[in-house]
Amino acid sequence: MFVWRVALCRDPIGASRKAGRNAPLPWEISLLEKCVAKIETLPYARNENAFLRKRIHTFKEAAMIIKILIGACIGLFGGVASGFFGIGGGVVMVPAFMYFFAMDIKKAIGTSLLIIVPTAIVGATNYIRKGNVSWEMFLIVAAFAIVGGFVGSVVAQRLDSDLLARMFGGLLILVGILLIWQGPLNQFSPR
Repeated sequence: MFVWRVALCRDPIGASRKAGRNAPLPWEISLLEKCVAKIETLPYARNENAFLRKRIHTFKEAAMIIKILIGACIGLFGGVASGFFGIGGGVVMVPAFMYFFAMDIKKAIGTSLLIIVPTAIVGATNYIRKGNVSWEMFLIVAAFAIVGGFVGSVVAQRLDSDLLARMFGGLLILVGILLIWQGPLNQFSPR
């Protein structure tokens, strides 16, 4: 019985299909944590078997190390993208949180927004030092962005997560198309 349950944990395809997913995520951290929790509840894991307890402890440590490494990569890439392209970081972080950590989009957006605050402050400081900030646009846009951020967060909390994910994906596609076509369109703009 114990071996069969451990084998189920090692089968991410079967486990992800049982969770209702079409596309399996073999390295999904939450799946790894669920397996640890499942193994700990077994009668064999509750006895005084030191070998098994050591294995479970090692398994938990490995899951935490993987989570930290993936989180560090997401943070580094999101921070570089924020400073380099001026994006909020959510373009990178929200999909990464959903994909690697199986987060609900609402939780991924909330986590990303919280991370973006210090990232934006550090990145903006470097642009301010070099004089690359339009203070006039900052004052005009920031006031309305604060109101828009509040309204957007209230509306997002009321939407279905699947619809919100589709809307987010559509926005990313639209922005990508506009950025790709910006070059050819700029030749027609007044200078």
